[in-house]
Amino acid sequence: MRDMTSLGIMVEDKEGVLNEILSAFQEEHLNLTHINSKPLKFMRGKKQYAFEVNIDCSWEDGRVQKVYKELKRRGHTVDMLTTPHVPYFPQSIYDLDNIGKTILGEGDGI
Repeated sequence: MRDMTSLGIMVEDKEGVLNEILSAFQEEHLNLTHINSKPLKFMRGKKQYAFEVNIDCSWEDGRVQKVYKELKRRGHTVDMLTTPHVPYFPQSIYDLDNIGKTILGEGDGI
């Protein structure tokens, strides 16, 4: 499993803002594996966009933190997005069979 970091970036709608964001990643030679954008409602009378980017790199890598700080310095709102911890996820068909047998073995008491 590869290390990946997801950032949420909110920006004011202005010419060249996407290029500004992408250039920050390019300067640090970071590979983006996914980018998604959506318009937000008007905030403080100005139209804004939210970008979600996935970076093919761990948060602990100093380059990711440099980009984070640079985007904040440029006046953008930047948040690290996390995925919720899943306490258990079946890793094999055996795990699924075992869960099924356990549930079916309880009978009507479920």
